[in-house]
Amino acid sequence: MTYAVGMGPLPDLLDTHAGSRAVERAFAAAGLPLHLVTERTHQIPLAALVDLFDRAARLSGDPVLGLRIGQGMSPADYGLWIRYALQAPTLRRAIGRIVRALVLHQIGGRFLLSPRPAGLVAWRYLQDALPGPAARQHDDHVLPPMIATARHYLGQGWAPHRIESSCLDRPAIAAREDATGIAWRAGEQGIALVFPIADLDRRRPATDAPETLISRTDVEMEIRHRRAERPIDRLEAIIALRLLDRDCDIDGAARMAGLGRRSLQRMIEAEGTTYRALLERVRMARARDLIAETDAPLAEIAFMTGYSDPAHFTRAFRRSAGVTPSQFRAG
Repeated sequence: MTYAVGMGPLPDLLDTHAGSRAVERAFAAAGLPLHLVTERTHQIPLAALVDLFDRAARLSGDPVLGLRIGQGMSPADYGLWIRYALQAPTLRRAIGRIVRALVLHQIGGRFLLSPRPAGLVAWRYLQDALPGPAARQHDDHVLPPMIATARHYLGQGWAPHRIESSCLDRPAIAAREDATGIAWRAGEQGIALVFPIADLDRRRPATDAPETLISRTDVEMEIRHRRAERPIDRLEAIIALRLLDRDCDIDGAARMAGLGRRSLQRMIEAEGTTYRALLERVRMARARDLIAETDAPLAEIAFMTGYSDPAHFTRAFRRSAGVTPSQFRAG
């Protein structure tokens, strides 16, 4: 799982290249609701995000769309955990924080730091959700924020010795070298910056000291309510995501979870609950937020939480909250 914020300017760039219909097609083919274009705080399967990047590049006809998406993002766009990492005094310690904190943002990806000959080191990003050629655009989009992180410590004129990539064909490598002005090496795993190991211990300029200090506890508190560690938690995140399109069926949830319907039911039964109970819990949590935080009519909130009949919504809400939706809003 990961967060939709990681798509960055993908929808806007695809719209510019190929039009709004291409955006709709890419999201639909990846199994993602179009609402994510504006609602970026939701968790989504990492494989679906990787697939979205690949489909967007093919629909746009731009072989380096992933790089352009990354160039439109700053490290801080990924959330508070990156701001926490960038407060470390050296690049080595910043990368260490990123390695440890990535799990707070994404499950299925990882950063590695490994030595290379001739006094070099490789800082690499890998993901296992959807490996192979389909992952290259998503891998590429991580590269510019990695470079920006290094430049936070090493200066804006800094460049790596080379970039390592899983690309194999020479035209793809040439296009990426033209887009970055940096030499690339093909046939490696994921995406990596290779640079002198001495750069790891260069200290951040004093002028870049943060105004507000952020601790790991701050980061954990920010995302604890959204983090999905157990399969049942990830399923609830998927149910919440599908509710954005008012989809409630168990078969669609199973497909997004990468399971058959019966396998999903067995997993739910092992937790001592039912799909219906999970769905109601997610629906009611969303309903309470919408009632408390918006002025939307209650009938519209019923529709947005997957109820075709407002009376059914009112009865379900009373069972959950002990009061009717109108009483909850008034209180």
